[in-house]
Amino acid sequence: MKQLFLVSFLLLCHSAFADKPGFGDTFVLSLGVMDHGGKADLSSTNVGDAESVIDLDELGLDDDQRVVWTSGRWRFTDRWELGASYTNFNTKGSASASRDYSYGDLDVTASATVASDLDIELYIVDVTWDLLSTDRSQLGVGLGLHVMDMGLSLSAELDLGTGAPVQTGSETGDATAPLPNFTLVGGHMLTDKLYLTAKAGVFSLDYDKYSGKLTSLRGMLEWRPKKNVGIGVGYQYVDVDVKVDGDLRERKYTLELDGPILFLTVGF
Repeated sequence: MKQLFLVSFLLLCHSAFADKPGFGDTFVLSLGVMDHGGKADLSSTNVGDAESVIDLDELGLDDDQRVVWTSGRWRFTDRWELGASYTNFNTKGSASASRDYSYGDLDVTASATVASDLDIELYIVDVTWDLLSTDRSQLGVGLGLHVMDMGLSLSAELDLGTGAPVQTGSETGDATAPLPNFTLVGGHMLTDKLYLTAKAGVFSLDYDKYSGKLTSLRGMLEWRPKKNVGIGVGYQYVDVDVKVDGDLRERKYTLELDGPILFLTVGF
């Protein structure tokens, strides 16, 4: 009886991990277009000064962008997978300040015209391990890293009524925040040509000069009319609240980046 149980258990384990999930690819490369929407509250405060928070609407920045989205996956064993994706959010604007505020060493006075340039690049890398994997479904956990490279440039000028406006100052603030996170991933073959996947990442801790929290969600539906070529739609949502402490300056970023994705896929 013990031998029968052991053989049955080994056969079950073999069937659970013998097949690669999804379409059975070792490598998957995806290229698409994302309608990226953004919301942000930003601050760059010199040590000892009062914090001054500004948002995208106040700067006259467009919060909707159409950008390139790329992704790749490598299943390097039956149970381990390495994934990565990249997207960016870049917008420029100009607005008349309705109040006094500061950004780093730049002091903006009410009625000044402020030109701004915001650039955010998001790199997502994770390694996942399958708790369960069959020819139809997959459930895994892992560890990941969201690297956000953020920069905001402001310049202000005043119309003194004496001719051309006078520039009163400019400031550029940037920071790179590597945010580790715990990842949960799942997938299911709805039909032989239709595969649904979902991935979630969460982070909330303080380390080194970084503190804050992150929530990342992504869902994808892929259709393969041919074995190695497919098309799909998806949605990505990233919510970040992070503080970066420096020796002379503290920066805070509260960001929501989300939007639908349309993509092409090659698997082999």
